[in-house]
Amino acid sequence: MQDVDNDGATWKILSLLLMYPADPEFHNVLEDAADWATDLGDVTLARLVRDFLQIDTSGLAEEYCRYFDFQSRTSLHLTAHELGDDRKRGVALLALRRMLTTTGFVQQTSELPDYLPLLFEFLAAKPEGIPTEDLELRLARVCRVILNELPRESVYHGVFQMAVDILPNATVPSGSTIFTGFDKANIDDAPYPVFYD
Repeated sequence: MQDVDNDGATWKILSLLLMYPADPEFHNVLEDAADWATDLGDVTLARLVRDFLQIDTSGLAEEYCRYFDFQSRTSLHLTAHELGDDRKRGVALLALRRMLTTTGFVQQTSELPDYLPLLFEFLAAKPEGIPTEDLELRLARVCRVILNELPRESVYHGVFQMAVDILPNATVPSGSTIFTGFDKANIDDAPYPVFYD
């Protein structure tokens, strides 16, 4: 595991908990995260990681796909919540990519720069003195939306509860979206059927 200070440890572990459960390394990473949380003395975080370890990987993968792959309200992409399919989303993604690269953050995956686990990892490893208040406020709004959508019995509810508890207090506007610039995808008129495996 990459070295981060105690303040970033929670973000790093929350990022790891949002790994795709069918990843061959997932179980080993969770065991390391459980040890790390215990060493930090964070009882709540250690319990959350142990909850993940007790769930069958296939069941966890099914839950992950159900919430994070097939429901827009629990998408793991920040700008998808903020802008939907609006063309401004491309500009927002470029701005996030620029923010990550100018701070020296090295992305280890090919995910889009608005992927929540990636942004959690960025918060864990960000250099001292880098202002992240705007990003944290955006994350707070989106994490609160996801938290409100996930059933309490879902282990992922605990991940987003912890994220919301750490992030600044942000109110979420009433309605189905976070920002007025949101443009919902319209697949009704698509010239071809849309299928998901």
